[in-house]
Amino acid sequence: PAARRNELLNFLESGLQDVSISRASLSWGIPFPFDPEHIIYIWIEALSNYITALGYETESEQYQTFWPADVHIMGKDITRFHALLWPAMLMAANLPLPKHIVGHGWLTKDGEALSKTRGIFIDMDGDIATYGVDPFRYYLLREFSFGNDGDYRPARLHARYNADLANDLGNLLNRVLGLVNKNFEGIPEPTTPGEFDDEIREMAQTTVDKLDDHINAFAFDAALETIWEFVRRINRYIQQTEVWTLAKPETKQRMGTILYNSLEALRFISVLISPFIPETAEQIQKQIGLTEFDTIAEWGSLPVGLTVSRGEPIFPRIDTKKEKQPQPKATAKPKQKQAPKTTGLVSFADFQKLDLRVARILAAEPVEGADRLLKLQVDLGREKRQVVAGIAEHYTPDALVGKQVIVVANLEPATIRGIESQGMILAGSGDSVVLATLEEEIPLGTQVR
Repeated sequence: PAARRNELLNFLESGLQDVSISRASLSWGIPFPFDPEHIIYIWIEALSNYITALGYETESEQYQTFWPADVHIMGKDITRFHALLWPAMLMAANLPLPKHIVGHGWLTKDGEALSKTRGIFIDMDGDIATYGVDPFRYYLLREFSFGNDGDYRPARLHARYNADLANDLGNLLNRVLGLVNKNFEGIPEPTTPGEFDDEIREMAQTTVDKLDDHINAFAFDAALETIWEFVRRINRYIQQTEVWTLAKPETKQRMGTILYNSLEALRFISVLISPFIPETAEQIQKQIGLTEFDTIAEWGSLPVGLTVSRGEPIFPRIDTKKEKQPQPKATAKPKQKQAPKTTGLVSFADFQKLDLRVARILAAEPVEGADRLLKLQVDLGREKRQVVAGIAEHYTPDALVGKQVIVVANLEPATIRGIESQGMILAGSGDSVVLATLEEEIPLGTQVR
């Protein structure tokens, strides 16, 4: 990364000095061959292991295959040894240098340095058991800029899982497969092109072009965001075309074309995500009917007529429940007269006072200075409103655009952080927040009873 590179350049410009390859002040280590009172300096013998472990001294097949390394990765605190001392040793022996040297950053946990004594650690096994290996990989590669330090937050892992994986990608796959199974015998033939189709095809190729640049720069977070821009575009494609309304005989061929394009986009996406989350990529291809993994990132490779499955959701909803703390034993207290019990129930007449309406989120943006708040623009059919919602820790703005939600439409306006909120979005909350959505699209402004 640029920061590490600049550090090393400054070190070089300050002037280089000879490095002693032995130490006489330590009693442990590898003895020097011609002076047993000295041991070999640790960085001299340790660095040489990169080639001696491959059989350098015998010019083995492994050495010929794997050296020089395409990418040499290490922690940022030892980049000086790997980027200055190690190349100097190789150049002195007239051996080839690694093609790339990358120093990665360090992780903290919820803003604090990892510490065994303080019990601050990342529970990798526990998080992988809860979410799976692929979501764990996705979070590490998507959340942090590779090369820089990163703050590991379990709440952010949960939010990424729900927003990016379960909502954006998992729901897209389930929705498209459901429409195909309901209306066609297999993958339909794309016979009837229409609006947005060319844009989808062009974006697929643009995504590949951008991806190459990001991966070559080790910008894995930017690479995944580029893929997810395409995922979100296909979700909007479904919304824009209102494909679920086209099952009538006169429009069914157009429906088939839209669903083919959506399945081909999912196949395309599976190819692009395979280096990052390989198990997910395989699951997607199996569910769309491919028996062998297809690695071709070219539009139009999906065969028609394949039977698609409607398997289990690839990212099922996860509610992480906090363990209940043991309650202290109650001590005996003098008996007192009990107050009359209240049911806490709301009368049906009071419930009828609520005006719940279906709305679509048109735009979303963070509220400056408030980590938990998003400012939303919603369409209620006959009017558009502004709503402030405390869901920023669980949903990214881009993931919300196009979603149908339920709004409390007759709530008295409130000013939150200087912004007027003209309603409330319904959501379930526990360890995470999940928006209340609809099983199928219905007209905006429909009253929810």
